[in-house]
Amino acid sequence: MGWSDLFLAKRQPKLAKAETIAASQSPPTAVGVFITPQSLVSFPVASALVAIIWALGQKLFGAGAQTPWVPLLIAVLLGAVIFISNVSAEDARPKSLGGWLVAVGIAILNSLLLAASALGILGTK
Repeated sequence: MGWSDLFLAKRQPKLAKAETIAASQSPPTAVGVFITPQSLVSFPVASALVAIIWALGQKLFGAGAQTPWVPLLIAVLLGAVIFISNVSAEDARPKSLGGWLVAVGIAILNSLLLAASALGILGTK
């Protein structure tokens, strides 16, 4: 299991009702989990990573790391790493320009949500 396997979900081929195929016949295709609509609600580990890295930066660097721009930068960098990891698998890459635009848009939204989570913007008051 490689690094990118942590961020890829295997998609099984769709079958007609009562249709069967041999397990060795068609391997599942990979889909990047950070660039799918489902990822908008399922990334607690990445959110925790941004918060932990920011808290560590505040302890190590003091006031310089307390600006709200720091978690945004951390979230964008983490989002970029996950995005690149997702699209590095040949079968997980978007196949069209529209697919790429949607994937990049969702990755940007996810990065912003990671930053918002670390900043406590999404919390109740």
